[in-house]
Amino acid sequence: MHQYVPNFYYSPSLRLLEFIDNRGAKIIKIWMDTYNDNLWDQRINQISHLGNLNIIIDTPKLRTKKFTRSNSYRYFPIPIKSLPLVAHSDRTRFVYYSGGVENYGIYKPRKDVLDFLEQNDIRVDGTQYNRTLPGKRPEYATYRSELSQSLIGLNFTWKGDSDVLVTRTWEILSSGTLLLQNKSDLFQGLLTPGIHYIEFSCNSELLEILKTLKNDRIQLEKIALAGKKQYENLFQTETFWETVIGSDFKILR
Repeated sequence: MHQYVPNFYYSPSLRLLEFIDNRGAKIIKIWMDTYNDNLWDQRINQISHLGNLNIIIDTPKLRTKKFTRSNSYRYFPIPIKSLPLVAHSDRTRFVYYSGGVENYGIYKPRKDVLDFLEQNDIRVDGTQYNRTLPGKRPEYATYRSELSQSLIGLNFTWKGDSDVLVTRTWEILSSGTLLLQNKSDLFQGLLTPGIHYIEFSCNSELLEILKTLKNDRIQLEKIALAGKKQYENLFQTETFWETVIGSDFKILR
């Protein structure tokens, strides 16, 4: 189950879940948003007593203090569809970003960065849709196609006062597009800055990085392909469900 929210009209009832759980069904819950205490209190811990496993996909640093009961929790990103690799010499976009922005709230810092780049004559392709207008989002196939035609994928880990690895992180890497994102320690043990991706600490550093990469396509491609290879080494997405359902997670009742 993805992102079960108790009391939402389109979710299976808690009574039904308890019924099938009591009869030995294997219930696996995949949580796409776990970045603040309210989400844990209102969603995850409300049904923590059910099932065999909770998969947290947005942070490898599991918040063990929030766990309740004896249920199992693991970090594991969801599968990313692999597309044919587009040669970097054929890519038509330099910097690409597709995601939500706001004039206020937790998505405002993203807009501030994008506005800064525009003011400094750095074109960022993609769709920066307002979070209050989800209908403005591009079709997923269109987004992935545009991303695969881009040299650099801009990404942000900020989610209020938390850092998260959004699915966009893995979509960029799997496309052989260079991942360029704000500095964060979320990747420790997974990816190495300067080898698999590039990080920035402030707007001025971001601007300098982009200017350098624009004149050094060899280094850009080298890091982009190293990131893609490391992503493939870390996450064999074609075996996602086999791993989840199989013994690798050591699911115990």
